[in-house]
Amino acid sequence: MSSPVGMRENGQVPNFSAEISPSGPGYLMRSAGYQTFFEGKQHFPSGLTAKGLGFEYYEND
Repeated sequence: MSSPVGMRENGQVPNFSAEISPSGPGYLMRSAGYQTFFEGKQHFPSGLTAKGLGFEYYEND
């Protein structure tokens, strides 16, 4: 059974477009007035980073 976003199994990660970044959680939290920090293992698909998702501060693990 395929998922609503087209993920059929682990390991086949689609390329995400730059359109995702401006709606990332870091940007959303910052627009609500929060400072944002991301720490921990980053298992993002290729092309996505904590910085690209709008986090002001991040720790690369």
